[in-house]
Amino acid sequence: MNTTLVTKQIKYQQWAQMVAEQKASGLTVQKFCDNYGIGKPLYYYRLRKLREVCLKSMNISHPEIVPLSGLLEKNTASATVL
Repeated sequence: MNTTLVTKQIKYQQWAQMVAEQKASGLTVQKFCDNYGIGKPLYYYRLRKLREVCLKSMNISHPEIVPLSGLLEKNTASATVL
């Protein structure tokens, strides 16, 4: 197996564990980062990279964007004025 791939997988596992610990801690991201010894921008960088890897593994390059214009028109037409 490619050592670079293994290294990335280990890194992503560590980052995922860090995000899970933050969520389970109940602390704000800022407080968690202070305790963990990292900056808030680094936390969000890692979180973004993890999301990108997850989307890539599901073969989704860009999440589908659903236009709201049709939904707003339907809700406006069915709304009643009192």
